[in-house]
Amino acid sequence: MAEAARIAIYLPPSTVAELEARGWDENRSGTISRDLERLYGLYRRALRNAQLSVPEALALCSIVQGTRYDASTIRLLPFAVEDADRLEGLGQTFGIDASQLAAKLRSLDDLTLMALVDAAEQALAHNGNLREAVVKVGLAQSS
Repeated sequence: MAEAARIAIYLPPSTVAELEARGWDENRSGTISRDLERLYGLYRRALRNAQLSVPEALALCSIVQGTRYDASTIRLLPFAVEDADRLEGLGQTFGIDASQLAAKLRSLDDLTLMALVDAAEQALAHNGNLREAVVKVGLAQSS
């Protein structure tokens, strides 16, 4: 088993309040670790039900890059796809039907949308071939 990493983090007051409600005072690192393990496990499970094609995943990465989505803004993702298509030709750039991708995103729940954004962020963080990265992180099915 790998040795635990000791890191310093800064949290906004709203996150500290959430952690305090979950036992933060008794075991800070344990509470954070437990909650992140739960969240990442849910993301992995949600991704199994929402994989995109590689071109759709690449288009989503272009939308997510440089934009921060959270629980209060995640429902804007389909609109971002439509705007990028209308303003920048997203569908033509990636060879997809952008309105179909937006409709697919609208049909998903918030957790699944957050899982897609998380996977896109992981793929973008890889140094290398983005086409391979979207498959590796589970955002897209191999083609």
